[in-house]
Amino acid sequence: FFEPVSVRGRHLVDGNVGKVAHLDLAISRGVRRVLVVSPLAPVENGAGPCVVPGEDGTCLSLSERGFWAIHNQAFRIENQVRLHLGIGRALAETPDLRVELVEPDRADATLFLANPMSLAARREILEGAYAQGRGALDRRELVAAA
Repeated sequence: FFEPVSVRGRHLVDGNVGKVAHLDLAISRGVRRVLVVSPLAPVENGAGPCVVPGEDGTCLSLSERGFWAIHNQAFRIENQVRLHLGIGRALAETPDLRVELVEPDRADATLFLANPMSLAARREILEGAYAQGRGALDRRELVAAA
């Protein structure tokens, strides 16, 4: 979600290119309680309510929305699986680790409709993720990952 930056002649890119969450870095520095905020989750666009409407406002399945909607959903499923597997592995390897996970509501398409590969959309994506994370903290609805 972040534009590549140049540091001392090296180009650095968003960490999601290699791993979804770099828990190993925090663990190696002695951190034992981590809050992971993930802006990506697949949406549930079932029979009702319609989460991802079409251009004309009618409810369409993701397959009816076309290739990019299908690709977006597949990417989100893969990302979520990698995230959950990574957290599970970290917890198995570090028994005293506690990981709190905040993810988008699968019935909220705000972040689904924003293109995560668009640098211009990053502000909307980050603001949406911040609002959801802040709400979870305020309501104390964090999910203890296991």
